[in-house]
Order: sequence, then C-alpha cells, then structure tokens
Amino acid sequence: MRISPVGMISVHLSLTSFYIGFARSIVVVLDHGNVIDSIVNSLAIIVGHLPESVQVLGMYVFQNVMNVFITSGSGMAATTMPIMVPLSDLLGITRGRPQSLHSSWEMDFRI
Repeated sequence: MRISPVGMISVHLSLTSFYIGFARSIVVVLDHGNVIDSIVNSLAIIVGHLPESVQVLGMYVFQNVMNVFITSGSGMAATTMPIMVPLSDLLGITRGRPQSLHSSWEMDFRI
C-alpha cells in the first residue's frame, strides 16, 4: 500500500507537532515543579567557574549533551531556551548570543 505525498506531509507534521508538544510539556513540568530554577542555578555555578571567554563554550557543551536526547530542532529550542536565556542572564552574557548560537548548534549536530 502506497501513501500519497499529501499523506506523508500530514504524517510528518503530526509527528513534528507531537515532538513540540512533548518538549513543551517537559518545560511546563520543570517550571511548575520549580526544578528549572535548580537546573539553571547548578549550570550557572558550573559554567561560572570557567573564565569569561570560555563560558559560552560551556553552554555549547550543555547544548550538545541535550542534542543526544532531543532530536527535534523545534523541540530542542522549546526545551533548552527556557534554560539558556536565564543562564546567560546569570552569567552576564547578552541574550542574543545563546539564541543566535542555537541555529549553529543545530546545524553542527544534525545529519
């Protein structure tokens, strides 16, 4: 049995929507359980010990570890941006830097 191209597109969009919804549910659970603050604080302590010139690379390593577990680019952004933006605020890095690096992180590790 063959699936038409329109059917393939709808299956792909449904799967993408599922990934985004699942990633968002993770963020909601972490936020309402006050776990996300602990994660951000722990990462700030770890990355904060690095020299200022290498702190962004510490964030880059964290993002690469998350790439192993979350394969969807949209799901990755929905899950990690609520962590990376407050982390950059705590470290004194401009907010645009982690967001602009997200696209390069995604391109580096997607095949």
